This record gives sequence, C-alpha cells and structure tokens, in this order.
Amino acid sequence: GTMSVSQTTYDVEDQDLAGEPDRVLGFDVEASGSDVRVTNVRVRFTAAVDSGASDRLADYASEISIWADGQKIASMAPSSFVRDSSGVYSASIPVAQIVRMGSSNDVKFHVGMTAVTSVDSDNDGSTNDWSVNLVQTRYSDPTGATLFDTTSGVTNSGVYVDRLSTSSDVKLRMGEGSGNPKAG
Repeated sequence: GTMSVSQTTYDVEDQDLAGEPDRVLGFDVEASGSDVRVTNVRVRFTAAVDSGASDRLADYASEISIWADGQKIASMAPSSFVRDSSGVYSASIPVAQIVRMGSSNDVKFHVGMTAVTSVDSDNDGSTNDWSVNLVQTRYSDPTGATLFDTTSGVTNSGVYVDRLSTSSDVKLRMGEGSGNPKAG
C-alpha cells in the first residue's frame, strides 16, 4: 500500500499562548492499495526571530506533540531535538497510527506545540516567528515494508508565542452551574 500526504489548515493556529498546547501544523494522510501504519513523523523548526530574541526552541516550547484525529499520540521535549550548524531543530517522533484504505478514511494529523509558561519579553510576539515543516512520514504496509513519504511544502511559517498578558484573545466566561447551592 501507499499513502498520500496533503496540508490542511483545519484547526491550525499561528499564535501559541504561554502554557497552552496549540496545533501549529496540519496534514491529512490517505492510504491506497491497503491499510498502512504510520510509524514516525519527522518535523523541523526554523527560527526567524528578532536580533535580541533567543533562537533556542526550548525558550519557546516545553513540548512538541503529534495528534491524530484530535488525540495526542506522541510527544517529545524540545531538548531531544537535534540542532544543526545553522540553528535548525529537527526530530523524528515515533508514532503508531493505522490509516485505513480509502478516501473517506483519511486521518488528520497535527503537530502541536506547548508554549513555555514563562515567555521572555524579547521572545514573545509575531516578530519572532518559527517555521514548522513536515520533513518525512515513515510508514509500513501489510507486507512489513518500511516506506517513506517526503511530500514537500507542508509548512507553517508564522508560528509565534505570546504571553497571556499581551494576548487580546483572553476571555472569561462565567455562569451559574446546576450544582450551585441555593440560599436559604
């Protein structure tokens, strides 16, 4: 069997709030010929930050995760990523996800990023972007063959971290719950 990979923007966020997990890259996987098992997702993070900001992934993220159809299936600490000589971080994150054959059975994968709870003021905001790229997806077919998909162009080049104190998206919702005690 084979699989195809295509980018999706469904449920993908650019802004990652401090301490919050957000899905920063999305891709659909569809199997043809037979079911396949996705066994590994290789991702790359590249900094495009201001001169005073850090270019260390661990200064922005406490966890990188892989999600399949809304369920977290794997995670890795940024400290486990390999940084190359040009400052690009990459890692192969092991997963175990079956994708059933047929176009109606595609699986929506997401790369998640949990922002650190304490973001330095030099590192927050949309001028300190990270590009997130899907580099490779490893999978196996029913014969046991290990195959690779290297679909290019699955990327989000505008990911950034914001402190809650600078976000305009913070909302408080209150309501009377059914379990509240009655006076008297």
